[in-house]
Amino acid sequence: MWFPAIDNNAFLIRAGSASTLVDCGPPGKGGLVAKALARCGLRPADVRHLVVTHCHTDHTGNLASVAAGGDVTVYGHPVDARIIREGAERPRGAANRLLGRVMLAMAKRSSSAPAAPVQAELRGGEELEAAGGITCIATPGHTEGHLSYLWGEGKVLFVGDAATRMFRRLDVAPINEADGEARSSFARLAELDFDVACFGHGSPIRGRAALRFRRRLDHVAAHGR
Repeated sequence: MWFPAIDNNAFLIRAGSASTLVDCGPPGKGGLVAKALARCGLRPADVRHLVVTHCHTDHTGNLASVAAGGDVTVYGHPVDARIIREGAERPRGAANRLLGRVMLAMAKRSSSAPAAPVQAELRGGEELEAAGGITCIATPGHTEGHLSYLWGEGKVLFVGDAATRMFRRLDVAPINEADGEARSSFARLAELDFDVACFGHGSPIRGRAALRFRRRLDHVAAHGR
């Protein structure tokens, strides 16, 4: 289930008796998340797993309120988990194109959110039992501890901000802490086998998504952008 109405995207995976969220939106949006869950016949307390792609507040700012709703295990990378647990400032990184420069000009240079728990630390390569099986993939660049997640027989990839589809244009994020690493992570994702790609920003690609990633790489190789 795609929750697109909380300033960025969050996703619900319903598999078996335990529900899993991928990210949970920015601060102050707990009511919207609760309403989205209610449309699926669920309460926040029904969420048992929450996988974090990275520490930025538009993805984790609502984490404290969601985690307080029940017995939920939160997963994230050790580097970003430390920031989340401390409620520390989240630097936004540097722009890599015009869109990024505009976004930085319109936003604060850093943001923070209430401290929240992250009980399980992941570095990439782990196989989680949540949602019937989720593979964790290290995709640093947007943040140092950015993670992506590959789920299910249908091979659905949750990329967070390791890639974006803003204005329906597939690319690396317009703002990254380490742009070279972000591009390497994008290329690493393009090597995987997945049919659907779900983004933190922008609408999902619902078929032959890995091919779209590879074509984007080919375009960059041929034209530079």
